[in-house]
Amino acid sequence: MGVIAGNIALVILIGALGGAVYGQAGSLLALMPWVLNFGALVLFAIIRPPVALGMLLAYGIALGLALLAGIFIAIICFGGRGGVP
Repeated sequence: MGVIAGNIALVILIGALGGAVYGQAGSLLALMPWVLNFGALVLFAIIRPPVALGMLLAYGIALGLALLAGIFIAIICFGGRGGVP
């Protein structure tokens, strides 16, 4: 739950700071959650391997759910029954 709250706080922070910053600095700022999550994964792989495996499992489950949702949306939109309901 703490990781989710941290990511939400980062998105809010990036949205607030990204509105004031334009150009490459804003796009680099948008990469911050990715860099921090990958850094946490590497750190936990070194000091606490079971935590890193749990993080990988969570990322895999999230990716699988996103792919499944995309497949269902593609079927609904392009299934030949008239578009999005």
